Amino acid sequence: MSERPMTTWTHPRHPLIEAGMMIRCGKPRIAGSRWDTASLVDRFRGGDSVKKLARDYSHVGNASVIEAALRFEFDASAKRAWRKWYREGGK
Repeated sequence: MSERPMTTWTHPRHPLIEAGMMIRCGKPRIAGSRWDTASLVDRFRGGDSVKKLARDYSHVGNASVIEAALRFEFDASAKRAWRKWYREGGK
């Protein structure tokens, strides 16, 4: 059985977002939490405002943290960089 690497991925334009293979199976998440960015963007696309998300996720951060997660999700080049890291097994 091979060990998973203990690296954490971050993107220079999105310092509040990170991913690690041992947390949430490598999904991008708000740094220091287990809340993945995809869940937030799903609610945003479903009609929830940034203000409502910030209220519901107040234990994670304020509206600027929620906005940072949404910006990451809509940044195609950052998502490509994350997918490359993920496909390479988090190396």
